[in-house]
Amino acid sequence: MRCVEEIYDERKAMRRRTFCALLGLIGSVFSRSAGTQNSMRLNIGDECPGFFTKLIDGGNFFLNEYVGEKAKRNIKGILFCFCSYTCKPCRNEIPELGKLYERYRDMGLEIFLVDVGDPEDVARKLIKEVGTGLPLMLDRYQVVAKRLGVTATPYNILLDGSGIVRFIHTGFGEDKTAEFIELLEKNIVAMLS
Repeated sequence: MRCVEEIYDERKAMRRRTFCALLGLIGSVFSRSAGTQNSMRLNIGDECPGFFTKLIDGGNFFLNEYVGEKAKRNIKGILFCFCSYTCKPCRNEIPELGKLYERYRDMGLEIFLVDVGDPEDVARKLIKEVGTGLPLMLDRYQVVAKRLGVTATPYNILLDGSGIVRFIHTGFGEDKTAEFIELLEKNIVAMLS
């Protein structure tokens, strides 16, 4: 015959194991959902998740002020170019994006550079050295890049006025500059029409 203390200790141990198992299960569920919330891979046709970041001029950028039902600005499209100071292809691409902006801004296009990983002073050097007037967002800790699934620079995401992804492009080859700009421009024109 078993002693009352043995039965009590056995039940206590079983409750402890059950509790630990539940904690482990809950932890794994939360870690998986947190990982998918913070990092996703956007595809054409997806709705871009909202985000907030600082602009290098000191202002704030909220995506929902530009696209979607509650947008405060009347735009038809917005292009984000994720770039960094050390990215040579970025330095070649940015002036071309500036030319596109000049051609299509009156038709409702906005273009933003998103500096990924650089401190503010280095990001300032980038825009000074490439000689652009395009607005620059700071994403030093890559929060926005991770949220949108950006894995390399340059990385371009074109959204329509509803916040739907219309074009995605990674990389920029100097030998294929004309092809890239032509493809991007074709997508911009189709979206703005």
